[in-house]
Amino acid sequence: KSKFQPPEKVNCCAENERIKHKYFDKFIYRSGKNKDTLRKAISAIQIFEEFNNFQDFKLFKYENAREFQKYLLDRYSHSMQSAYRTIQAVQEFFLWLKERSGYKRLDYDDIKSLRLSLKDVEKAKTTKPRKVIGVDKWEEMILNIQPKDEVELRGRAIFDCLLLTGIRI
Repeated sequence: KSKFQPPEKVNCCAENERIKHKYFDKFIYRSGKNKDTLRKAISAIQIFEEFNNFQDFKLFKYENAREFQKYLLDRYSHSMQSAYRTIQAVQEFFLWLKERSGYKRLDYDDIKSLRLSLKDVEKAKTTKPRKVIGVDKWEEMILNIQPKDEVELRGRAIFDCLLLTGIRI
Protein backbone atom coordinates (compact mmCIF):
# COMPACT_ATOMS: atom_id res chain seq x y z
CA LYS A 1 0.00 0.00 0.00
CA SER A 2 1.13 3.46 -0.77
CA LYS A 3 1.62 5.85 2.14
CA PHE A 4 0.50 8.73 -0.04
CA GLN A 5 -3.15 9.56 0.33
CA PRO A 6 -4.59 11.92 -2.29
CA PRO A 7 -6.22 14.99 -0.80
CA GLU A 8 -9.94 15.07 -0.50
CA LYS A 9 -11.84 16.90 -3.18
CA VAL A 10 -11.48 20.64 -2.71
CA ASN A 11 -14.69 22.58 -3.03
CA CYS A 12 -14.22 25.78 -4.98
CA CYS A 13 -15.17 27.57 -8.14
CA ALA A 14 -12.16 28.65 -10.21
CA GLU A 15 -13.87 31.80 -11.48
CA ASN A 16 -14.75 32.80 -7.91
CA GLU A 17 -11.15 32.33 -6.81
CA ARG A 18 -9.87 34.55 -9.63
CA ILE A 19 -12.32 37.37 -8.90
CA LYS A 20 -11.67 37.17 -5.13
CA HIS A 21 -7.95 37.54 -5.81
CA LYS A 22 -8.63 40.67 -7.86
CA TYR A 23 -10.88 42.02 -5.12
CA PHE A 24 -8.34 41.45 -2.38
CA ASP A 25 -5.56 42.96 -4.47
CA LYS A 26 -7.25 45.94 -6.07
CA PHE A 27 -9.80 46.89 -3.47
CA ILE A 28 -8.33 45.98 -0.11
CA TYR A 29 -4.59 46.49 -0.61
CA ARG A 30 -4.82 49.55 -2.79
CA SER A 31 -7.45 51.28 -0.66
CA GLY A 32 -5.07 51.30 2.31
CA LYS A 33 -7.01 48.97 4.60
CA ASN A 34 -4.99 46.99 7.11
CA LYS A 35 -4.34 43.26 7.22
CA ASP A 36 -7.00 42.63 9.87
CA THR A 37 -9.64 44.07 7.54
CA LEU A 38 -8.35 41.86 4.76
CA ARG A 39 -8.45 38.80 7.02
CA LYS A 40 -12.04 39.55 8.05
CA ALA A 41 -13.12 40.09 4.44
CA ILE A 42 -11.53 36.79 3.38
CA SER A 43 -13.24 35.01 6.25
CA ALA A 44 -16.64 36.56 5.50
CA ILE A 45 -16.53 35.65 1.82
CA GLN A 46 -15.38 32.13 2.70
CA ILE A 47 -18.36 31.77 5.05
CA PHE A 48 -20.68 32.89 2.24
CA GLU A 49 -19.13 30.46 -0.21
CA GLU A 50 -19.44 27.54 2.22
CA PHE A 51 -23.06 28.47 2.82
CA ASN A 52 -23.72 28.72 -0.92
CA ASN A 53 -21.92 25.42 -1.70
CA PHE A 54 -19.23 27.24 -3.70
CA GLN A 55 -21.62 28.28 -6.48
CA ASP A 56 -20.52 30.86 -9.01
CA PHE A 57 -21.03 34.42 -7.75
CA LYS A 58 -22.92 35.18 -10.98
CA LEU A 59 -25.80 33.06 -9.70
CA PHE A 60 -26.44 35.27 -6.65
CA LYS A 61 -30.16 36.03 -6.18
CA TYR A 62 -32.48 37.50 -3.57
CA GLU A 63 -33.19 34.05 -2.11
CA ASN A 64 -29.49 33.58 -1.42
CA ALA A 65 -29.41 36.85 0.49
CA ARG A 66 -32.40 35.94 2.67
CA GLU A 67 -31.14 32.44 3.41
CA PHE A 68 -27.65 33.74 4.18
CA GLN A 69 -29.12 36.21 6.66
CA LYS A 70 -30.97 33.38 8.45
CA TYR A 71 -27.82 31.23 8.38
CA LEU A 72 -25.74 33.99 9.98
CA LEU A 73 -28.32 34.67 12.67
CA ASP A 74 -28.26 30.97 13.58
CA ARG A 75 -24.48 30.67 13.37
CA TYR A 76 -23.78 33.84 15.35
CA SER A 77 -26.72 33.77 17.76
CA HIS A 78 -24.24 34.58 20.54
CA SER A 79 -22.69 37.58 18.75
CA MET A 80 -24.79 39.89 16.61
CA GLN A 81 -21.69 42.01 15.94
CA SER A 82 -19.99 39.10 14.16
CA ALA A 83 -23.06 38.49 12.00
CA TYR A 84 -23.25 42.19 11.16
CA ARG A 85 -19.57 42.47 10.20
CA THR A 86 -19.76 39.32 8.09
CA ILE A 87 -22.83 40.39 6.16
CA GLN A 88 -21.40 43.90 5.64
CA ALA A 89 -18.18 42.48 4.19
CA VAL A 90 -20.09 40.17 1.84
CA GLN A 91 -22.37 43.00 0.72
CA GLU A 92 -19.38 45.27 0.09
CA PHE A 93 -17.80 42.52 -2.01
CA PHE A 94 -20.92 42.02 -4.12
CA LEU A 95 -21.31 45.77 -4.66
CA TRP A 96 -17.72 45.84 -5.92
CA LEU A 97 -18.38 42.73 -8.00
CA LYS A 98 -21.41 44.27 -9.73
CA GLU A 99 -19.13 46.88 -11.30
CA ARG A 100 -16.87 44.25 -12.92
CA SER A 101 -17.43 43.01 -16.44
CA GLY A 102 -19.19 39.65 -16.52
CA TYR A 103 -21.10 40.42 -13.32
CA LYS A 104 -23.30 43.27 -14.58
CA ARG A 105 -26.34 40.97 -14.41
CA LEU A 106 -26.23 40.92 -10.63
CA ASP A 107 -29.25 42.82 -9.37
CA TYR A 108 -28.52 45.82 -7.19
CA ASP A 109 -31.68 45.26 -5.11
CA ASP A 110 -30.69 41.64 -4.48
CA ILE A 111 -27.31 42.80 -3.20
CA LYS A 112 -28.88 45.50 -1.02
CA SER A 113 -31.20 42.89 0.51
CA LEU A 114 -28.07 41.26 1.89
CA ARG A 115 -28.46 42.93 5.27
CA LEU A 116 -29.75 42.38 8.77
CA SER A 117 -32.98 43.84 10.10
CA LEU A 118 -32.82 47.28 11.70
CA LYS A 119 -33.40 45.72 15.12
CA ASP A 120 -30.48 43.32 14.63
CA VAL A 121 -28.23 46.14 13.39
CA GLU A 122 -29.11 48.14 16.49
CA LYS A 123 -28.19 45.16 18.68
CA ALA A 124 -24.90 44.77 16.82
CA LYS A 125 -23.95 48.41 17.24
CA THR A 126 -24.69 48.65 20.95
CA THR A 127 -21.69 48.40 23.20
CA LYS A 128 -21.39 47.08 26.69
CA PRO A 129 -20.89 49.70 29.36
CA ARG A 130 -17.29 50.04 30.41
CA LYS A 131 -16.15 49.70 33.97
CA VAL A 132 -15.13 53.08 35.34
CA ILE A 133 -12.97 53.69 38.38
CA GLY A 134 -15.07 55.18 41.18
CA VAL A 135 -14.28 58.44 42.95
CA ASP A 136 -13.29 56.59 46.12
CA LYS A 137 -10.63 54.60 44.23
CA TRP A 138 -9.29 57.84 42.69
CA GLU A 139 -9.06 59.46 46.11
CA GLU A 140 -7.28 56.40 47.48
CA MET A 141 -4.76 56.47 44.58
CA ILE A 142 -4.11 60.19 45.03
CA LEU A 143 -3.65 59.91 48.80
CA ASN A 144 -1.24 56.98 48.36
CA ILE A 145 1.09 59.09 46.23
CA GLN A 146 3.80 60.35 48.56
CA PRO A 147 5.66 62.94 46.47
CA LYS A 148 9.43 63.04 47.01
CA ASP A 149 10.27 65.63 44.36
CA GLU A 150 8.61 68.14 42.01
CA VAL A 151 7.86 65.55 39.30
CA GLU A 152 5.88 63.32 41.65
CA LEU A 153 4.15 66.38 43.12
CA ARG A 154 3.17 67.39 39.59
CA GLY A 155 1.85 63.85 38.97
CA ARG A 156 -0.32 64.08 42.06
CA ALA A 157 -1.63 67.49 40.92
CA ILE A 158 -2.52 66.02 37.51
CA PHE A 159 -4.47 63.23 39.16
CA ASP A 160 -6.28 65.81 41.31
CA CYS A 161 -7.16 67.81 38.20
CA LEU A 162 -8.47 64.71 36.41
CA LEU A 163 -10.67 63.83 39.36
CA LEU A 164 -12.05 67.36 39.70
CA THR A 165 -12.81 67.83 35.99
CA GLY A 166 -14.28 64.35 35.46
CA ILE A 167 -11.91 63.40 32.67
CA ARG A 168 -11.54 59.63 32.46
CA ILE A 169 -9.19 59.26 29.51
